[in-house]
Amino acid sequence: TKLQGYYFCKPIPTKEILRRYQSGEQIGFENPIESEYYAAIGKVNLYDVSFSSYEEDSKGNYLNAVPACVYEINGDSFTIVRCNRTYKEFLYDMFGVEDPYKRIDRDEYSKSKGNDFAEYLLQCASEGGQIIDDRIIAGKVHVHMIFRRVAVNPVTNAIAVAVVLFDIKEIVKGIDNLSFGSVAKALSSDYLSLYYVDILSEDYIEYTPDSESGDMNIERSGKNFFEASRKDALTHLYGEDRELFNANFTKENVLKSIEETGTFTSTYRLVIKNEPIYVNMKATPIGDDSKHIVIGVYNVDLQMKQREAMERIKEERLAYARLSALAGNFIAYYTVDVNTNAFIEFDASKIYENLKVQKEGDDFYVRAIQQAHAVIHPEDIDSFIKSMNKTNVLDKIKRDGAFSVKYRLLMGDESHHVCLKAVPIKEDGVDKLIFGVLDIEDQVKREREYAINLAAARNKVNLDSLTGVKNKNAYSEIAAGIDNAIKENICPPFAVAVFDINNLKATNDLKGHSAGDELIRTGCSIICKIFRHSPVFRVGGDEFVVIARGGDYEKIDELMDKFYDVNLKSLDEGGIVVAGGLSRFDGDECVRDVFKRADKAMYDNKKSLKERE
Repeated sequence: TKLQGYYFCKPIPTKEILRRYQSGEQIGFENPIESEYYAAIGKVNLYDVSFSSYEEDSKGNYLNAVPACVYEINGDSFTIVRCNRTYKEFLYDMFGVEDPYKRIDRDEYSKSKGNDFAEYLLQCASEGGQIIDDRIIAGKVHVHMIFRRVAVNPVTNAIAVAVVLFDIKEIVKGIDNLSFGSVAKALSSDYLSLYYVDILSEDYIEYTPDSESGDMNIERSGKNFFEASRKDALTHLYGEDRELFNANFTKENVLKSIEETGTFTSTYRLVIKNEPIYVNMKATPIGDDSKHIVIGVYNVDLQMKQREAMERIKEERLAYARLSALAGNFIAYYTVDVNTNAFIEFDASKIYENLKVQKEGDDFYVRAIQQAHAVIHPEDIDSFIKSMNKTNVLDKIKRDGAFSVKYRLLMGDESHHVCLKAVPIKEDGVDKLIFGVLDIEDQVKREREYAINLAAARNKVNLDSLTGVKNKNAYSEIAAGIDNAIKENICPPFAVAVFDINNLKATNDLKGHSAGDELIRTGCSIICKIFRHSPVFRVGGDEFVVIARGGDYEKIDELMDKFYDVNLKSLDEGGIVVAGGLSRFDGDECVRDVFKRADKAMYDNKKSLKERE
């Protein structure tokens, strides 16, 4: 399904590529939308039909009756896009077909073959699922057939259907009508060795395939097949598999399994070139000949290792699913090889799968950075990229025992707060990291609510209930912060203004405390209107303080003059009078020293105003 190298033409310069493109000589481009379709076809293992749920009962004259192919159906026509050698041999033996890849239409096929094979093929393509058929082909053999839809091309609407032939038997009985050599040759590409065994005498002949010609060569012959096999096991089988193989592979067990199921199978590991290789042994009788069996040993190393990997992945996914159930807020897991950086994703939630993040690859850190721009909030990309490098991750794990980085995932028009955490583990002796994407959206919301509530509570504690300005407690906190800045020699310029409302006691005595409270509120309002950009504090019954910084500090004299003008006008009109005094910070040790000077200036101003009444 994939091509590379010197296939269509030799490597050529860019200029020549453009010339070929303009002149129409280009070979065209693969449509990425069709990639999953062709990948699905390519994944059909024509030498392992485990994708079918059909339980085979191979008692026919073929050793392992699995001629298999993949048809592509386009409208009412179809063609073979992939098939194994066994299927090619079958087509040639039955119908004389030399070119199995030729496209033909349904009517032509039905007319030439005289059966409804094409109808089943089109039915499976249309309806999906699996169809099982039992038929006689070309008057020669009886065959069980399975049709199963594999994939649909989203661009051309072509449909791929896998076809597997099981239990192929000649209609004419008797082993003499079928050459063992021809059958062995047809299947030799699948096998490491074949044995023809006389059950009664245990005499046997061992055949091995010629890799070039495909012919079966007699490797050796001998007696006492089962005893010889047990001896061979001691030298050729992988150590851990010898005991189990010798216990299972006895004449009694083989014959019992054949009687009950039609076959005997066993999977074990052979040591080939100092490497353990998984093989499968299959024993089956030849037709109605109960005196002889054929035993084939074929390489299933790739399938078994894939199966082991899938089982391991399945177990890990189950473990991570259980962990997620306990943790409740992990939306994806990754395992990353510390040495190679290869990674694989486990147990991603639907909300994470919708992001189309790569599930496995050869470099976790590179892929994470490449995909960051597509799935991470723009404001968080720089900090994510800075954190997501192997050196930084391993350094943090070495120092702190774990690595983490917080960011926002883009999900449609919304963003979602997550935290990527990593911890080290060891799997099968290999150092790995487990990365978990932790959903912290609710946590962030709770923290925000807590901060808002805390600020509200703090404001409530620091606000004067009568006037609404800050109270004495708030003034003490601000003063303490300024004192710290003074000690560290980083305090910016500031000034303190102290104010006191005249005649509060007389108002309370003559008009009552409600009138006194109204006097305080009005006096506070006068101060706040003049000092709009500075905090105003009520530090006593009728005493207020302003700390002027920044712009208000720069024009503090102007503001105080304006305040004095308001007082003079109030004296003339019989309004509320508020005495005030000012002092600037001048290398003092603390705010209190500045306050004392301002307070003295306020009392001087108060005395002056009394003399004018």
